[in-house]
Amino acid sequence: MLESLELETSPDPEWAVIWLHGLGADGHDFEP
Repeated sequence: MLESLELETSPDPEWAVIWLHGLGADGHDFEP
C-alpha cells in the first residue's frame, strides 16, 4: 500500500478533493 495523507477538516464534510500528483512527489507536497 502506498503512503497516503488524510486531513479531517470537519466531522461531516460536504465535499472532498482527491489530488493526484506525478512521479517523484510524495504525500506531503501539498500540506498547508
